[in-house]
Amino acid sequence: MTSCTFNGSLEINGPGFLLKNCTFNGVTTLTKTGTTNLHCYGGNTFNETTTIANNNASGRIRLATTTGDAYLGNVEFEGTTIQVAYEGMNDFYGNIAHNGNVASDVVFDAGVGLVD
Repeated sequence: MTSCTFNGSLEINGPGFLLKNCTFNGVTTLTKTGTTNLHCYGGNTFNETTTIANNNASGRIRLATTTGDAYLGNVEFEGTTIQVAYEGMNDFYGNIAHNGNVASDVVFDAGVGLVD
């Protein structure tokens, strides 16, 4: 998805998703079930509660690979191998939760990104 705006709730459950400069105005749930690595560009704004899940340990989700994302509501990361805030300035205004097996399943700033 590139430069999209979603005004209602959105749920994606599939092999993969790519996010670039999108705005999510409703409750958003994004679940990766595929085995490939996902590298989402960034520049996304999540205005409501957001859940990002990786249900397959053999492929990672990397968020904000080029520019930062903004999470204005609460966000929960679920599953394994999720790299958050990889590049750029990433803003978090709500609560951050992790629902995974071990603390290393979700990593902030694996690249040179910043969290504000």
